[in-house]
Amino acid sequence: MMFDTDVVIDAMRLREPAMRAITDASTRQVPTAVLLEVLQGARNKRELAEMRAWFTTFRIAIVPLSASIGVRAAELLEKHALCDGLEGMDALIAATALEHDCELLSWNRKHFKHIAGLNLHIDK
Repeated sequence: MMFDTDVVIDAMRLREPAMRAITDASTRQVPTAVLLEVLQGARNKRELAEMRAWFTTFRIAIVPLSASIGVRAAELLEKHALCDGLEGMDALIAATALEHDCELLSWNRKHFKHIAGLNLHIDK
């Protein structure tokens, strides 16, 4: 299972639906874009270290960016940015899930609902 930023942040805040989703998943991974969004929220070095440690504690793999993910994200932006409001980081998240043929768990259908072929799971 691949997790979107909103799920990871909820889990870090110990919110039950997110914690359950992460602990119940047989595989746990996030796109690099999710890691970047999460780390961007750190207010100091201690929080930054705690966030990094959280990914290790829950054995969440960080899926690296690749050229094919970048190309696919650009294609998604060209198709969905103007008409559907897709933003860059969400395009990278969707492209990573598509490239790795992974189910993406997100609380926000609006960000991803228009992307054909995306195995989007919304369960809160």
